[in-house]
Amino acid sequence: MDRSIWLLLLVAALCDARTVTVRLARSRVVSLHLEDYVSAVVAGEGNTLPREARLALAVAARSYAIFNMGRHRREGFDFCDTTHCQDLRMAAVNEQSQDAAAVTEAEFLWFEGTVANAVYSLHCGGQTESMPGTPYLRAQPDTFCTARGRRPWKAELTGVQEVSIFEKSATGRVRTLKVDGRIVAWDSIEGAVSSLFTVRGRMLEGYGAGHGMGLCQIGAAERARAGQTYREILSFYYPGARVGVTPQGLAWTRLRSEKWELWTVNPGVDGAVLRMADRALQEAEQRTGWTLQATGRLRVYPTVGAFRDASGEPGTVVASTLGRTVRMQPLRPDVEGVLVHEAIHVLVNERARGSMPEWVREGVALWLDNQEPARSAEYSAWRQKVKALAAQHGAKTVLGWVEGRPGAPWRAQRRSNALRMR
Repeated sequence: MDRSIWLLLLVAALCDARTVTVRLARSRVVSLHLEDYVSAVVAGEGNTLPREARLALAVAARSYAIFNMGRHRREGFDFCDTTHCQDLRMAAVNEQSQDAAAVTEAEFLWFEGTVANAVYSLHCGGQTESMPGTPYLRAQPDTFCTARGRRPWKAELTGVQEVSIFEKSATGRVRTLKVDGRIVAWDSIEGAVSSLFTVRGRMLEGYGAGHGMGLCQIGAAERARAGQTYREILSFYYPGARVGVTPQGLAWTRLRSEKWELWTVNPGVDGAVLRMADRALQEAEQRTGWTLQATGRLRVYPTVGAFRDASGEPGTVVASTLGRTVRMQPLRPDVEGVLVHEAIHVLVNERARGSMPEWVREGVALWLDNQEPARSAEYSAWRQKVKALAAQHGAKTVLGWVEGRPGAPWRAQRRSNALRMR
């Protein structure tokens, strides 16, 4: 099968399944929602970067995951949690990494209709490297990377007699070395921090960190500090590739109210959503007794297909919430009722403490929304469970359990912050 067709099918399949499998600490294999995987990668690779650089990294990490899906298929999982794949740190996930995944949700780098292999490195040393046969990974100077220095390093090789550079790229990066008569790749040499180095006897002297291809995290950070957006950053490091939910891309506009930010392709049409969302949140806050602490996020997709591809939900679902982000289909007459339900979810997700099963999250929203779900009998059962608990113990007690107070009748389960909240 042609690779471009295979990649498009893979994107569709992954968006529908929304999970990747990761081996943690060389032992346990876990299944993660794609956006939680991205959040954990940002936490591991670049949590200290400025916001626009984090957003750029999130798009690159998501694209890399799609392009390289199943890298460890023979071992029974998709990715490891080391820099061999992407440095994933679930325990380090925080508001910054979750924000990066949420703002760029379902956005990929595309090149000629397929997802790009968005490799990246920590410090390109002022010169990015090319990947043969990959037009959007080309060698070019990066003055932003060296604005605070070239990151020099040294490493002495032990246990070898003779070392020399065997092959370099056109930009002077080492590709292979000759070590005691054997040809070896630079990245298999312990102590070789980057591919930019010289050899003096058994001493390696270089600068930068990594292979130098694609996004340079240090350069991206400086570009963000200079006012570049994540799209501008990605445009420099992957020339010719474009950011979008689909190969054609979507040009998002951000609108704001006091409690919400709205991302839309049609601001003239969708602008009214902000007023409705403000009213919906007021209603949700009254029903729960909680106040939204951080800004909620609304993303209205221009077509049902775009919503379905981005959220992984079937076309019969009007909206869904992940963390504090509400994803919606194009506007429809019953949108205000939908927004109340999703605003309750945003409040539940913000207040929930510890492990809470999905049936509780959904059941609480349906109970507080006082509506019978059209989705399935299972959802009706969840609502009835929570409604019965409220009748037996009182609404205040049930909401207290959501916040983590002791006595919750659902079994506590160990959960990392990186796992999907809903």
